[in-house]
Parts: sequence; structure tokens; C-alpha cells
Amino acid sequence: MKLWGGRFTKETNQLVHNFNESLSFDRKFYRQDIRGSIAHVKMLARQGILTSEDEKAIIDGLTGILEDLDSGKLTIPEHSEYEDIHSFVEGTLTERIGEAGKRLHTGRSRNDQVALDMKLYTRDEIGELDGLLKDLLKELLEIMEENLDTFMPGFTHLQKAQPITLAHHMGAYFEMFSRDRSRLGDIRRRMNYCPLGSGALAGTTYPLDRSYTAELLGFDGPTLNSMDSVADRDYLIELLAALSTISMHLSRFCEEIIISNTNEYRFVEIDDSYYSRSLMVFGSSNGFTDTFMNSAFDNGTYLTDLVLFATGNDGSNVSVTTQRVETNVMDITATRSTMDMWGIILAGILPVAILAAGLVIFLKRRHL
Repeated sequence: MKLWGGRFTKETNQLVHNFNESLSFDRKFYRQDIRGSIAHVKMLARQGILTSEDEKAIIDGLTGILEDLDSGKLTIPEHSEYEDIHSFVEGTLTERIGEAGKRLHTGRSRNDQVALDMKLYTRDEIGELDGLLKDLLKELLEIMEENLDTFMPGFTHLQKAQPITLAHHMGAYFEMFSRDRSRLGDIRRRMNYCPLGSGALAGTTYPLDRSYTAELLGFDGPTLNSMDSVADRDYLIELLAALSTISMHLSRFCEEIIISNTNEYRFVEIDDSYYSRSLMVFGSSNGFTDTFMNSAFDNGTYLTDLVLFATGNDGSNVSVTTQRVETNVMDITATRSTMDMWGIILAGILPVAILAAGLVIFLKRRHL
């Protein structure tokens, strides 16, 4: 099923369909797509564009689809007749409730729909990441308060330089992660305007109430220019820069744990159950070094994505960018994390290490 092509007399060639499809990666947006669709339907009914009967049928149908997807009763196939998550949701809805399902797309384009889904998804993930940073800062602060008089050597070039306290040392990371959290807040504030109602590029003739839709979805208001609304990916570039900086700070912290756990320093002890063993050096133990070392390379991953994505948007005409870099967008913000290892890794070191490791895993898994 496609949401376009009504004037065409032939079916899309399968090779063209395979090239154009995005369902294999944008299916992770199903919650955001359904949430945006429910808000859109409520607005259409409020404006008298849809009947109350259609409103109830569509919302009930969308709610059922969401519940079935969440429970696993309904699955989104990676390869199917549907081109993207938008057509999958509308097609499934139409199969369930009939012709009323087709009216879901009234007054809406895939351009403003994918722009909305992307913002909702990114905003959700910023919120989750902000929560992890907040927990990490709490742990750092607790360690600082408990170790105001715990003295240790301060190092330059891996050599002892000046005496410091553990509180002061951990305070350095407190400042780093505080700035990271502030950056995420800045990104959220700038991006928190709703593009829905912008249409393909120049709006629609339907009497939409964009302010009401924005309110339903928790935005600060509607975007002001329809062409910019469907082309704007600035917030993703900013987010990639922020993720790269967070990864750099985590890499620093992880390297500290590696060094501090060595026999030369012995500032940190790791429980035996969290060690790996060397297959070559008899008696050698590695305290989850692979996890820490891998995190050190993630910064390069995000920097590479940042450059590729920024250059992908450079020179693009407004309103064209949505389709041109859609794949890049989905890959970059593939941030659905299961958090399976949260609170498990490094349980034998320090509470702050648990949270830092969980944040590492969160960042690693968002680059799928």
C-alpha cells in the first residue's frame, strides 16, 4: 500500500519499491506515528473535518494497533508491501475499520508526518538520556559529599603532580556531565515546535488548528514556516554533536577506571565476577576492559555521523531534505534502547560506575 500514486496506471516496479522503502528502519517509529495520528484525528474532528463517528472508529483502531504491536500480537515485517511505517499504520487501520481508516491522512502529507515522528522520537530519547545523566550526577554528587577529606594524588602525564581530594576529582566529571545535560535541554527547547499541518511544503486548504495539535502533543507551539518545517534537521545535527561530547566524557571516565584498576595504581577494585581472562597471559585478569575500551571509540562513530549528516544536508533545497536524507536520519537516530544491561555492569566497583556503564550501553545501542 502506498499513500501516493493515484494518477499512475502501473504498479511500482519491485526494484524501485525496494530502493524507496523505509519500513525496514522507520518501523521503530510506530509509537510516535500513532501518537501523532491520534492527535491529528482529534484536531480534524474538532474542526468539523471528520465526523465524531469517524473520530471514535479511527482512534479506537489506532489504539488497538498500538496495543497489539506493544504486546507482539501484531508485528511489522521488515519486507512487505508497505513502503514505510505511515502506510503500514494506515493500511492496517483500514483493514480493521474499513473506509474510515483512509480518512486518517486527511490534511496531512508524509513530509510533515515524518518530520513530526522524528521530532517526537528524538524528544523521547532526549528525555531518557537526560534521566540517565541526572542519575549519574546524583551518584557523582553522593561520592563527592562522602569524600571531601579523602586525599589522593592528582596526575599529569600519568605522573603524580599535586594532592587533591576524591571529591575534587569526581567533581570534574560532575561539571562535564552537567554541561552535557544542559546541552540536551537546549536542543529540546529549540526543537519543541510542531511541524504537523505544514503539508508537503505549503500547507493545506483544510482549516486545520495547528496550535491545538501542538498542544495535544506537548509542543510549545506550531512551527512558523511550512517549508522550513519539513526540511529542518538542525536538531539532529545538534544532538549528534551532544552525543559525541557525552561519549568523549564517558571515554575519559572509562579510561580512569581502567588505569585505576591496574596493579600500578590500585585505586579501584572490581569483583571477580566482573572480570574477563586473558587466554594468552596466564593469571592475567581484565576488569571488563573490553566494555570500557569499546566506549572510547564511540566518540569517533558519532563524529563521523555528524560530518556525514551535516554534509548530507548541505546544499539541499528546503522541503526536499525530508526525502533525500531520510535513511541517514533513521540510522543516526536509531536510539531505541532496551537497557538490558543497566545496573548490571560493574556492580562490584562504585555506584557511579554502574550508571556510567549503563550510559555507555545506551549510547552504543542507539547506533544500530
